[in-house]
Amino acid sequence: MPWLCRLAVSLIGIVQTRSLKPLPMILAFCRKRQPCFSRCFGRDGHRLAVPVKGALMPLAFAKWQARRRTRQARQYGQGSSGRAVRAGQFGQGSSGRAPVSRLDQRFFFVMVLCTMIKSQITLKHLEAFVCVVDMGSFRKAATVLATTQPNISNRISSLEDSLGVILMHRDAGSVRLTQKGLALLEAARRVLRSAESFLETAARKDLIADRLRLGVTELVACTWLHAFLRRFRAEYPSIAVELQVDLSTEIEKELAAGQLDLALQTGPFRRETSGTIALGTYPYSWVATPGIARGIGPQASLSALLRSSVLVHARHSLAARELMRVADANRLKTDQVVFSSSLTSCLQMAEDGMGATLLPEALAGPALAAGRLVRLDCDWLPMPLDFYARFDKAKAPRFLEAAARMAASVAGASLNHQ
Repeated sequence: MPWLCRLAVSLIGIVQTRSLKPLPMILAFCRKRQPCFSRCFGRDGHRLAVPVKGALMPLAFAKWQARRRTRQARQYGQGSSGRAVRAGQFGQGSSGRAPVSRLDQRFFFVMVLCTMIKSQITLKHLEAFVCVVDMGSFRKAATVLATTQPNISNRISSLEDSLGVILMHRDAGSVRLTQKGLALLEAARRVLRSAESFLETAARKDLIADRLRLGVTELVACTWLHAFLRRFRAEYPSIAVELQVDLSTEIEKELAAGQLDLALQTGPFRRETSGTIALGTYPYSWVATPGIARGIGPQASLSALLRSSVLVHARHSLAARELMRVADANRLKTDQVVFSSSLTSCLQMAEDGMGATLLPEALAGPALAAGRLVRLDCDWLPMPLDFYARFDKAKAPRFLEAAARMAASVAGASLNHQ
C-alpha cells in the first residue's frame, strides 16, 4: 500500500524531529483515505480517519487523559507541607478537569496511529487462522503450534479486529467458518506459501520454522529413513520432525484424521489424497539360514515350507493375508506359521535359525550379502510392496511437498544400491 508507506514515513519524521509541522498534512491525508483506514484497521479505522474536533476525542483518548490526570495528582496533589493543593492549580480549571490542549490531541493521534500501524497482520496471525481451521479446534492448534490456547485465541481475535470481519464461530470446542472466513482461508494459505517461497529464493530455508509430523512403516524405518532425515535436516534445520512408526493401515487413519502431515506407506489405500508420489516397489523373498536351506532343498514348494516353522509379518499385513488365502485355497496346513508384529524380529529370528522367513528384500539385503541368510527358490511369492509418499496438497506448506519429493529421491537411491 503506497499510501500507507507515505504515511508511515511522515510519522517517522514527526518522531525523529519532534515537530508537528507535518501533522496538518497527515490529518488531511487521513480524511481523504478514510475508506482505506477502515479496511486496514477494522472497526477502529474511523477514529483515525476522521480527525476533526469531535471525532478526535474517542473513548481511548478520554481514558488516556484520565490516566494523565491521575499521574499529575500523584505528583502534585500534596505540597511540601503535606496540605492538599487547591483545585485550579497545576492546569486544572473550575470543573476539576485538566484542560485538553490541541497539542495533546495531536500527539495522542500520532501515538494511536503509530500503534495501529505497528499492529498490522503478521504471518503468525495467518498461521494460527489456518491451523485452527485444519485442526478443528483452538486446543489442537495450540498443540501443533507449540503455544497456549489463549495465545491462539488472541491471534484470531486480533486478526478479526484488524480485518473488521468475523472469520469463524466458536461452538463448544469446535469452529465453523463464516462465508468471509472461508473466502479468506485459501488467501491465507497462499500468503504463507509465498513467504516460504521468498525464503527459498533467498536461499534461507533455515529460517522456515515449522513442524513435520511424519508417519512411516517399519520397512522404511529400517532401510532408508535415516538417510532421508539427515538430508531433510540439512535443508530445513529449523523444522522439527515428529516421527511415528506403525502399520500402514494405522498411518492411513492418522493421515485422514489430520494427525500426520506426511505418510510414507504401502498401498492399497481406502482414501485418496490430493498429494501422492510413488517411492518405489519392494519385492519379497523367502530366506533362511544356509543350514535350513540345505534341509529344504534347492527348489522349495510352498507346501514343503509350510511343513516346518515359517516366520511371517503381522497377521493383518498384506503378505500374511495373501499367504493364508493361498494356503486355504490349496488346503495346506498353516499350524507352523508364526506371525510377528515386527519385521526386524522376523529377520532376527531367521538369522537365529528358527525357520524360513518371508521378508522384503530391502530388509534382508545386508544379511544376504553377509552370507548369514540365503534365498529360497519357492514357487510362490506375494505381490511386491508399492510405497508412496502421501499428503494433503491443498493444505500442505511448500516444504511438505519438497519433503515428499526428497523421500522419493532417497528411496530410489536405496533401491538402486540393492
